[in-house]
Amino acid sequence: MELTNEIIEQHGFKRINNSMFRQGELTLQNGYTHKGDNIYERILNTKKAYKACFKGKFISMIEDEQRLKHVVRMYCA
Repeated sequence: MELTNEIIEQHGFKRINNSMFRQGELTLQNGYTHKGDNIYERILNTKKAYKACFKGKFISMIEDEQRLKHVVRMYCA
């Protein structure tokens, strides 16, 4: 299931601006991921994701709610 801004907010994140969310020291920013060997495959496989950073350092790209729960558990507990 695709991650949406509403799901992010349900997990306790507060909106900073139109593209960023924060919970404690953990921030999420809108972004996209691409998979494939060539430009055609990458365009077809573009997926909405969120860039997760803890204390300003990149952790990973989050594409689904399961990964979001894992990151929140690891960095906000």
